[in-house]
Amino acid sequence: MWTRRRRTTAAWAGVGLAVLFSLMVTFYRTPFDPLDAGRWPVSGQYVGQTKPSLYERFGPPSHEREGYYGNPGVDYAGQHSPSITATYIRSTGVLHLGFESVGGAWVCYSSDWMPNGWGF
Repeated sequence: MWTRRRRTTAAWAGVGLAVLFSLMVTFYRTPFDPLDAGRWPVSGQYVGQTKPSLYERFGPPSHEREGYYGNPGVDYAGQHSPSITATYIRSTGVLHLGFESVGGAWVCYSSDWMPNGWGF
């Protein structure tokens, strides 16, 4: 049988772990979301991976459209034509993926994780 002191200690330990976990989620990243790359922008993380492999890993994107994200220059747009942009919107930020057709397969040529509060 647990004594009152042990129960109080166990309760405070549980509260401490809950506070530690909530601080980690708030100030670092959501450990349950594989797309959440933290509080700082990350570029190029998924470059070279195919569209089907990323869609299988992360599920369908929030938005998908033909064209580019951001406002690329003419030279850049010409190098990656045709292009498809996929966007994954999360509560902590947005992941932008750019795909180009290479040998009949759609391959990621640009990926940018933009946490809330950051911009291009």
